[in-house]
Amino acid sequence: MALTCGHILEKPRCWQKRDPAKVTCTVKVTRKLPFCEHEAVMECSKDPQLVNCNVKCGKNLECGHACTRACHECQELSSPRAKETKVPPQARENKRTNHGSCKVECGRTQFCGHGCKKHCHGKEPCPPCPVKCAVKCTHAECGKSCDVPCAACCNPCIWECPHQGQCNLPCGAPCDRLPCNIRCDKNLLCGHQCPSLCGEICPDVEYCVECKDPKVMDMIVDLVMQQTLGEVDVNEDPLLVPSCGHALTMTSLDGMMEMNKYYKERVDRTTGASTFVDKLSLPGGQVSQVCCHMCREPILKLLRYGRRVKYSQLSMRNTKHFQAQAAAMQKAQDDTEVAKIRVEQAHDEFMKAMDKFKADPKEVAPTEEIRTLGKPSTTAGSFPVSNYECIEVYGLPKEQENGWKKLVNPLSKMLTTYKNIHYKAKNSPNKRLFEAAVSHLYRIKDKEHALLEATGGGADKTTTDEIIQACILECGLQADGNGGPSFVDSLQERSNILLLVLVQAMAALDKAGPSSGWYWFVEDLIDCALEHAIMTQEAAIKGIFSRHVTYAGLTRMTLLCNRVKLIGRKSVPTDPVARAARLQTVREQEVLFDEQLTDIASSPHGIREESVRKAKVLEESMRHACQVARGEGVITKEETMEIFRAVSEHMSGSGHWYQCPNGHPVSFN
Repeated sequence: MALTCGHILEKPRCWQKRDPAKVTCTVKVTRKLPFCEHEAVMECSKDPQLVNCNVKCGKNLECGHACTRACHECQELSSPRAKETKVPPQARENKRTNHGSCKVECGRTQFCGHGCKKHCHGKEPCPPCPVKCAVKCTHAECGKSCDVPCAACCNPCIWECPHQGQCNLPCGAPCDRLPCNIRCDKNLLCGHQCPSLCGEICPDVEYCVECKDPKVMDMIVDLVMQQTLGEVDVNEDPLLVPSCGHALTMTSLDGMMEMNKYYKERVDRTTGASTFVDKLSLPGGQVSQVCCHMCREPILKLLRYGRRVKYSQLSMRNTKHFQAQAAAMQKAQDDTEVAKIRVEQAHDEFMKAMDKFKADPKEVAPTEEIRTLGKPSTTAGSFPVSNYECIEVYGLPKEQENGWKKLVNPLSKMLTTYKNIHYKAKNSPNKRLFEAAVSHLYRIKDKEHALLEATGGGADKTTTDEIIQACILECGLQADGNGGPSFVDSLQERSNILLLVLVQAMAALDKAGPSSGWYWFVEDLIDCALEHAIMTQEAAIKGIFSRHVTYAGLTRMTLLCNRVKLIGRKSVPTDPVARAARLQTVREQEVLFDEQLTDIASSPHGIREESVRKAKVLEESMRHACQVARGEGVITKEETMEIFRAVSEHMSGSGHWYQCPNGHPVSFN
């Protein structure tokens, strides 16, 4: 039966013959779509205006990729009604101007050697790699995902041969011996000589150049001359077989591994033979892993390239550790902002609670045995005691201590968070490797010294400091395994937290007065914060973090100023000995302050102007605080009472003095 569209319906039914106009034509046809440049296959009876175009958009995006979204998706995104759940075809735009985010896989090679699997993210850095970590050695393999920091192998390195000796460093450290260019003299299971290099693990028997296994003899092993295994002379250019099985000649792999950047080479002009005569300094920056030219699997287990491969793994391990620490620091800093808001919101409630539970005057300082805040920790290398939540030991009511703990609890949590970040930075994955390297080298140097003494040769015994310096130079390891900004950043943030706690404590002191236990608590809290600031500055100097040196210096100046202000809250003693001791203390703080002030002038250019401005403000505050603490140009309480008495004799009134809103003394008739 012929339909109105011109197509023929085979074997129509009775009802279809009666009214052909009601028959839907299902023949597939290709038609031009009205809202784009594409065509689509559809049923003949289908209205093209109601058909979604599923052809890839293909428009060029700003990132350089072609849009991979379906054409109709970009039409919907570009329409004025794009925010609606479903935009009808007739409301869509013909011109596709909005394509959303790019859906093409990034593919950028990351420092670990893997390609980024995330969608295109432009110039933004690639997120942490979730692929299985490629770090492995002859003893073990990592097995974790790439975004998790992994530990270095501290077992002895197995690379040794009769010509160049043994590597003296742990397996995870860059090798310190020279490569050997002589062919291996061992035999394979087939009885023929090994085609590989001296000191390497012998390959499988299938790589025997005498047995000539057809599966490998046609393999291209010389990338320069494009020669197969059957064409090369392994006596002149021995074979190296990575774990993936794609063998290459020594010359080809040496070029891929850039051995001329790690060793000094000497070539014999007569024979043309080359030998490595010395090690070169390690690059010092990030070194990417070298992958197989055929399968892209990282080349890791060839012992000859231990200096380059292990340094690459070392730098990769450091990068993973630094990335994890940076993410932890960012989260902690975000959480600190929330904690500050919570403390500010709870401040007024705590101030009101202090009125309900007032503390008795405490002019005498608590005994030193119970004043542990700010004292050195019993654990070596730990922070000073920071138990600032415990204020009852200063003679303050238990109710005030409970309210204080509730007030500063958000900051206390952050103090612990930064402590954990600092310890992770301090105990980085490379710390154990550093200690193992020091131990290995020290034993070797000790044996060399003993041998020289036994043979009558005089030599000074190598010191531990010399061994540590040798480790830094030989292995590329940082002293103590520390390193990275988080090591110093976490210290600075702890100092900042203590400054925030100090602000709250000073407010409580203002309310309670200097005769309360709050005075002694603030004194110890300032000491604790100062110890943290000194730790920060020393770590910054050691790690050459110039900005942090300046920031820590400003923190110390702030705390020294607060310490002098605290001293000035109490009247100058009348006892000559006590007065002299107080003046001496003020002078000591002023000297320490001036030392930091001098250093600010040489701060880094990027922060110098701001730092100098802050230092000037602190200097003015410090000079005034010193005057008050020394009693210079300041009216004492006793002198004020004498003035009031003298004025009262010549004025009629109630005899009671008050203070107006502007701070002036007044008396009413």
